Amino acid sequence: MPNKKVRWVMENFIITIGRQYGSGGKEIGLAIADRLGIKCYDRTLIELAASKAGVSEESVKSLDEMGKGSLFVPLANAYYGNVLTGNFEFTLSDKLYVVQSEIIKNIAINESAVIVGRCANVILESFKNVLRLFIHAPIEERIKKVMARESVDAKKAEQMINKIDRKRKSYYSYYTDREWADMNDYDLIVSATLGVEAIVELVCSVLRAKKLIR
Repeated sequence: MPNKKVRWVMENFIITIGRQYGSGGKEIGLAIADRLGIKCYDRTLIELAASKAGVSEESVKSLDEMGKGSLFVPLANAYYGNVLTGNFEFTLSDKLYVVQSEIIKNIAINESAVIVGRCANVILESFKNVLRLFIHAPIEERIKKVMARESVDAKKAEQMINKIDRKRKSYYSYYTDREWADMNDYDLIVSATLGVEAIVELVCSVLRAKKLIR
């Protein structure tokens, strides 16, 4: 299949990608971004948020690896301004989430991009020209991918998958009040077994149908 860049129209569009751990969601996001000639944001988002919030990269790394107990204090939209200005007591995770949400919205306003994870599909639900994907894969395939990528055995790979999927589910449920991987939150739910190239072509076909690319 030809791997040529596409031509896209002036209007901005965003592709958000939710994914099971080990399904290759980031790889797929990077491939889509490469085909479309746009940026792909993944962990970069939380690093940008940390910089804006004045938080060290070391703190962000340790926070991003922590579980539910360190993350969850109720957060309401009405308090966004207070969190950003430091006039209200919230956890570091809450502050980063708010700043990150504003960064995601600014990206959507100013450019076309692929955004992997970070509840972007919900954060941008009021925006037009957003295509929301969720990537899944059979557990066997995910175990193989994690084993190869992390140089671990099958048992350890499965433990990592279960732990990180639980973490993503908790994070998503808390900050959106919705169920992670609920089909109602996505436009396309795609199996990674289709292959990266086929998924890229599928996304391009949908964008063409929406007249966002030529």
